[in-house]
This record gives sequence, C-alpha cells and structure tokens, in this order.
Amino acid sequence: MNEALMRAVAVLSTLVLLGLGYPASTVTWHDNRVPAGRMMAGALMLDLEIARGTWYPNGERRAGTNVLAFRERGHGLTTPGPLVRVRLGTRISVSIANTSTDTVTVHGLGSRQGAAVFDSLLVLPGVTVTTSFVADAEGTFFYWGARPGTRLMSRGFDDALLSGALIVDPAQGPIPEDRILMIDVLEELVPSASGPVPSPGTLAINGRPWPLTERLEATVGDSIRWRVINRSSRSHPMHLHGFYFRVDAAGDWQRDTVFDARQQRMAVTEGLAVGSTLDLVWSPDRPGGWLFHCHLSFHAMMNPPVGDDWKGYDAFFARAFRDLGNADAANHVEHHMAGLILVTNVVPKAGEAYPALRPVAR
Repeated sequence: MNEALMRAVAVLSTLVLLGLGYPASTVTWHDNRVPAGRMMAGALMLDLEIARGTWYPNGERRAGTNVLAFRERGHGLTTPGPLVRVRLGTRISVSIANTSTDTVTVHGLGSRQGAAVFDSLLVLPGVTVTTSFVADAEGTFFYWGARPGTRLMSRGFDDALLSGALIVDPAQGPIPEDRILMIDVLEELVPSASGPVPSPGTLAINGRPWPLTERLEATVGDSIRWRVINRSSRSHPMHLHGFYFRVDAAGDWQRDTVFDARQQRMAVTEGLAVGSTLDLVWSPDRPGGWLFHCHLSFHAMMNPPVGDDWKGYDAFFARAFRDLGNADAANHVEHHMAGLILVTNVVPKAGEAYPALRPVAR
C-alpha cells in the first residue's frame, strides 16, 4: 500500500471513530503503520501537539479516563503517539506545542550519540518548542513525555501514554515489512477509605487491551517481524505460543544493539525491562491462532474498569477472582483474559491441507 493511500486510510479511520460516537477529544488507538510528518528536501518535518483527551481502553460503550497524549497537528490524539520513521542519516525537525495546562518534559527527540541522548525539552503550557537532529543510529527507539522530574519507571498515571515510536531504518536497501507493538500500563488514582490509591492498572498493546487488540494475519512460512517497545513503568516477560522466535536486536529508548548472526539467539520468552525494546522474527510452520502475551498472570487477567465504571477494589476482585471462576474453559478467554495479549491468525498456504485438531476431552 503506498504512503498516500495509507494516510487516507488513517484519516478515514478517525472519521469512522467519530461517527461511532467518540468525541473529538478522544484518544484513539494507533496501530503504528503510517509514519507522521512530511518530507521536505530530504528532511522530515513534524509538528506535534500535547493535549488532554479521553482514552476508552475498554471500548466506546464503557467509561473512559482523562489522559495526556500526543497528536500530529491537524490530526486526532492517539495512543501510541505519532510514529516517527526515517532512514539513517535523515534530519528530523520537530515542533512541540503544549495545548494542555500541564508542564511536560519530552525525552528521546535527539541524537543517539554521546551525551546528547540524555537531552530533554521542557514544554510549558501554551508554549511551542522546536528541535532538530539527525537520525544517527539505526534501530528501534521511542520518545516520551512526563511531568518534570518524573522517570520512566515512575510514570504511570495520566502522563503514561505520552510516547511514540522512533524507528531508524538502514540508509539504503529494502526495508522488510514489520509491525511495531508498544506496551502500555496506565493507573488511575481511585478513592479508598484511606484516601486516593493507585488502581490495579490498565494494560494494553498499541492502546488496546485484549480482547480488543488487533488480530494479526499471516500465512504458514511467512517471516513475521515485530519491534516490541515497553514504554510502560513495569517489566514484562513476553512469551510466544507454539514457536521459537529469533532475537535480532535489543535496546531501550536511548540505544539499540543490532545483533549479527553469531549474537542472535532463539527464545520463546524474552524479558522486557522498563523502557526496553526488542526486535524479533518468527516463522509459523503450521496454521492456528497463536498468542503473544506477558507471562505474568496478573498482566493478562481482567483489566480494571476506568473512570465512572470503577466501583472499588472489592467489586473488582469479586469479578476478577470469584464471580466467574478462572477455571471456566468456555468463558475464560473473554471474561478473564485481558491486557497484554495479541493473537496472530495463521492460515495454510494456498492448496495445502493440514490435519484437523481434535478437542481434548476434559
């Protein structure tokens, strides 16, 4: 699909969401397929804005929560934020306008060489700041914002979604098709007898928790390439069902290490620390619906309600652990699995048949 058509699809998707009843200030899900900005004389020009909006992690029929988010000027707020993707050596010129009433520090929009990687931008309410840098290292990175003085590992509340992917492809040659998966965790301050306390946390991939996560499609024998970014304040051991994957690169928002053939390794589970990144490749040799998920059980269980749907910890625990029963095989996937779960539906090659799997008697 060419870039013009992809941008048209993105705009149409936003209009469809508005037609479904989402208000203009909605923070919509972003699947990281369409790069933001415009190329001028070989440089990327990008105008970002910071604003407040409502994120509906559990869908439009459920309550939402008020958060800070990024958007490209002239577009809607999204989580993750706009995708920055260029070839190595490209100059990137960015403006950031803060339309919220919150002061935000933005990290990661700068060189990946030397001390410059630690530079940040202070964006006061009503102020626009600009920066320009050269994409001087190939790899998987991300930019992120937070209140001044907040570290990534302590950013978990209404600024937790202020992040976007920054991908630097090789300077020349073909770019293999891949997908970018960004992990989210957002907590709310909820009332309790002793005062406000953090909620259990809503976990999502590219802004969507299971069962609302995107359904990926593949064919037996495909080479599937993912860039996985943990922009959250928690660690996640990410596990693939059915197959090994090859680890091609690993890093964080500041640096990335692309492995040569001697350094690459095969795995089924790879730990992602706070702020870390992972490039992986896998190839299915049989059809089926294959899960990729966090191996911490409480990161794949029922997400808490947000906003006005939150009725307290007692009500949440009653539904999560007692009312429905975790051992109910018929309903478990819909009622008790949530959060960091992604499914890839693998279909046979044309003309090939595979033996049908029989259900196991229990």
